[in-house]
Amino acid sequence: MGPLCALAVVLVYRCTVGGVTTFSDRPCAPEAVPYEPDTSRVSTYEPPPVSPPLTSAPPPKNVPRRRASGGHDQVRHAAECERLSNGLRDVAARMRAGYNAKQGEQLRERKSKLERQRRAQKCP
Repeated sequence: MGPLCALAVVLVYRCTVGGVTTFSDRPCAPEAVPYEPDTSRVSTYEPPPVSPPLTSAPPPKNVPRRRASGGHDQVRHAAECERLSNGLRDVAARMRAGYNAKQGEQLRERKSKLERQRRAQKCP
């Protein structure tokens, strides 16, 4: 096991009160004793260690590079996320105001579409 996989020892108490069995980290009766679970049937998995790739492939040639306009892209992304958020807020307000069956279907469809777009844009 790695240094971050240390197991913590925690006492667990098993109590039966009124025919109901409960497990607790505190004794529920003065004569309570710590519960020792049967770990003989527990299995564990140790994943193989992660190793770096043996060779690193050079970047492919003739790939068009994107312009370095990171700031502009971030502004555009934030504006799109804001537009989607405002649309979802508007749909929620209209749904709270009441609607008939046809309007409800349209509102749910619009909400679903906006949520899909928001996930595709990876908006917070």
